[in-house]
Amino acid sequence: MAILCINDICSSARASWSLLSIAVAHRLGPVPVGETSVFIAISSVHRADALDACKFVIDEIKAPVPIWEKEVYANGEVWKENSEFLERGSKLGSAGLQ
Repeated sequence: MAILCINDICSSARASWSLLSIAVAHRLGPVPVGETSVFIAISSVHRADALDACKFVIDEIKAPVPIWEKEVYANGEVWKENSEFLERGSKLGSAGLQ
């Protein structure tokens, strides 16, 4: 499901900016604190398009893509869904009730 969402986000970026290439990778498995979990590379003729598209892609990945993280602590562990996804979902849900 996450791969389909990321593909849709990349398609939206291509439709909004003049881009040459897009690469997005999201790590799976344990990611130590401070290490990269998402990698985004975008090329374009004009750097402003690439920078704007990169910001758009990371913002969109963090909101609509259901990414689960397992946080491990000294006294246990917990699975957490990204808060941006939950916030956007609650906004969409409340908007549908009006």
